[in-house]
Amino acid sequence: MIGIPASLNSVTAEWLTSAFEDQAIATPGISSLSYEPMPGIVGALGEIGIFTIDWAGPTDLPDRLVGKCPLDDDMAKLFNSVMQYYRRESGFYADVAPQIRDAGLMKLPECYLNVTDPDSDQNLLLIEHCGEATDGDILAGGLEPEPMLRLVEDLARVHGKYWLDDKVGDLPWLLDWSTESFQLGIPVTQEGWSTFRNREPDFFDPALAEVLDRTYINDTIRLLDVMTNRPWTFTHGDYELDNFLFCSDDSVIILDWQTVMKSFPGVDLGWFLACSHSEASLAEERTILDRYRKVLAESGGPEWSHDQLIEDLAFGMMFHVTGQTVTATADYEDRAKRRFRHMLEGCHAAALRWNVTEVIAEA
Repeated sequence: MIGIPASLNSVTAEWLTSAFEDQAIATPGISSLSYEPMPGIVGALGEIGIFTIDWAGPTDLPDRLVGKCPLDDDMAKLFNSVMQYYRRESGFYADVAPQIRDAGLMKLPECYLNVTDPDSDQNLLLIEHCGEATDGDILAGGLEPEPMLRLVEDLARVHGKYWLDDKVGDLPWLLDWSTESFQLGIPVTQEGWSTFRNREPDFFDPALAEVLDRTYINDTIRLLDVMTNRPWTFTHGDYELDNFLFCSDDSVIILDWQTVMKSFPGVDLGWFLACSHSEASLAEERTILDRYRKVLAESGGPEWSHDQLIEDLAFGMMFHVTGQTVTATADYEDRAKRRFRHMLEGCHAAALRWNVTEVIAEA
């Protein structure tokens, strides 16, 4: 395997040509290569930007590609080694994305280059640049009922296809809630929870706060075990509006597969409904949940009752509500702060309507 550049800005035409050759992808050579960081929010743990390529001859390869790689920073490297975000996304595009695309379950960006070094946790992806699509915006009012139903159906089809499927569950890069390194995040969540509650003591419903504090915050390892042993499938992990691209043909491209897991489905569906709804789609939530249950069963999953699904959503909100106090107390630029606040408020409201207090108290 060829060496992997430590940053996107250090990718050269010579390296890129060799990387394509190393993966048996024929190219006519590169006359020139330019790079610019992606405008907008760029993560604290990684780089994302756009490569413009002047090919030296005819090719079917695109002349613009989106690059992703871990940030060349000691703290980012440490966090990525614990959470394995880039290893997970690299594994997804290698092993699962072709199945999802071939089965027509979701629309995904094409991955043109996927290089990884397991010894150094260094990865680099070049994926399709969907320049004509419109970015989803979680702060722009949320999804109306019809597009939300379509996206819920897509999610249910993926969940149903991989329901208790050991072929995907045993993939070496796919983590679950028992992953030992996750325990390193417990003090971070506890600190975020404590800091937020001290800043805003009246934000949380008192009964909900008491149960979350007693269970997930201070009995985390046991609750992680409970979550691990729930019925599982293949989950996206961050299924929300900011990770969608809306195309002119009304299709939606699903991005950002760094948080994929072997997990219970409520962690996906709950996050989506809590963060990405409009007032109109919230009013139709029972219809949306019924549609999810129907498509899940038709796609290979269980025939869950409404109450069984609500229980799964409650476990998802237990995780998301507590986790969002970490991002809500971190120092981000203005849009990110508003985005994380929106997510926390949405998760808190969902936790109340899905009765997290009772479900988790009995876990």
